[in-house]
Amino acid sequence: MPSGDAAAAALFCFLFCSMLNMPAVYLLLPLVMLGRVYYHCHWLGDTFIGVAVGTLWGAIAFTQFDALFSPLARFITGPSSFVT
Repeated sequence: MPSGDAAAAALFCFLFCSMLNMPAVYLLLPLVMLGRVYYHCHWLGDTFIGVAVGTLWGAIAFTQFDALFSPLARFITGPSSFVT
């Protein structure tokens, strides 16, 4: 609990939809969720929570990418080699 596969699928779908503006990719989520339940890996509630967690992390990653990545890139490459 929660389903990591459903969370990963939700993260992928959120980022794919946000970057490429293709909301039809969200049709994959019910297939992943039902597949996890069908193979007795998770309960249905586990998959719903996994989708919520994955969507939350997708929203954080999409909106805060520059704020999180720029300091790390400057630390790794040095301040003079990073173009802003």
